[in-house]
Amino acid sequence: MAKRKKNTENKNQTVEDEVMVDIIEEYDFRENFIEKYQNYLLIGVAAILWIVGGYIAYKYLMLAPKEQEAIAEMMQAEKQFEKDSFALALDNPGEG
Repeated sequence: MAKRKKNTENKNQTVEDEVMVDIIEEYDFRENFIEKYQNYLLIGVAAILWIVGGYIAYKYLMLAPKEQEAIAEMMQAEKQFEKDSFALALDNPGEG
C-alpha cells in the first residue's frame, strides 16, 4: 500500500513538472513572439490610435461647426413655417 501511494505521488509530481514545463514554454513562446513582431505590433497600435484620433477630430472639428451652421439656417425656415409661409420656407429659407 505504501508503494502505491509513493507511485501516485511520483505521478503527480511528474504531471506537475510537465505542466510547469508547458507554462514556461508558452511564456517563452509569447515573449519571443512579442520580440519578433514588436515593430508590427507597434505600427498596428499606432494605426489604430491614428484612426480613432482622426475620427474624433473629424467629428468635433469638422461636423460640429457644420451642424451649428445647418441649425442656424434651419431656424429661418422654421420661422417661415410658423407664419404659414410655406412658399418662402421652401424656396428662400436662408434669407428670411
